[in-house]
Amino acid sequence: MVRCVITGLVGIVMLLGCEGRDDTQKRQGPSGEDFIPVVCVGSIEPGPWPSLEPCQFGGIVSVWINANPVLVADQSRFQYIGPFCRPGSNTVEVRGRLEQAVDLGIYEQAGDGRVLARRILSVGPRQEGDPIEPFDVKLKMRYRLPLFDGTRLDAWESEQIEQEARSTLRGLCDLFERKDWEQAAKRVLAGTQLYRKARGWTEMELRDKEKELASAYASLTDPIRFCAEDQYRYLVGEQAVLVYAVEEGRPCRIIDIPLPENAVDLSIGQLWLAHVRGQWMIWHVWSTP
Repeated sequence: MVRCVITGLVGIVMLLGCEGRDDTQKRQGPSGEDFIPVVCVGSIEPGPWPSLEPCQFGGIVSVWINANPVLVADQSRFQYIGPFCRPGSNTVEVRGRLEQAVDLGIYEQAGDGRVLARRILSVGPRQEGDPIEPFDVKLKMRYRLPLFDGTRLDAWESEQIEQEARSTLRGLCDLFERKDWEQAAKRVLAGTQLYRKARGWTEMELRDKEKELASAYASLTDPIRFCAEDQYRYLVGEQAVLVYAVEEGRPCRIIDIPLPENAVDLSIGQLWLAHVRGQWMIWHVWSTP
């Protein structure tokens, strides 16, 4: 069984920006407590917090929150979705091909571990292009993220968006190749720092997170591996672009960062871009492809 619990996110969240329980214990958000929303797709076992059984989908499916892609997977997955949610009603959609029905669950956990919201429903089987049946989930989070005040991407041509995505990734890969760890950390955390600031983080805390990630990069000993540009795939939402990579028909990592056993995974499996405050930036990253 693949146990999906929020404490399992803490190692990644501390460095790459998905706020986890350690941070909420240290400092409460503007609302008085942090809210941690997660989506799970696959075979979900009953319980207050999700437990996922391994499950192959028979195709690649995507989950969308508020008209933005938040997850691409071909098997059971969970994903932190805080950077794409807003207070109150949030619209959820599933797109892609499913050979069999799967469970889709949206959970919201408070910083003290209480589950505040939970909704599970069955989706599929479905074929690519089948009508989408969205549903709403109400979340208790209090803060509005700058993503929703950014540029709506339906005003851009798809070729232009893909060109910006390739350029951003090229620039990031170049920083890694030149071992410019400080600038690489700033680039990876650009959007993360904006939504942390919206939640009440101080400038000192934001700088500490950049230094922490740069130090982790500087400790690397094995070569970083990059996928080829022709492996990139793009899903364009209203405010964010999800970039992922495919190898032999399955999602793979965009940037694979080998680390010692039991170290925090710093790889970039999926990456989101957004045009916020007049510039393209990496809005969010996730290590799992």
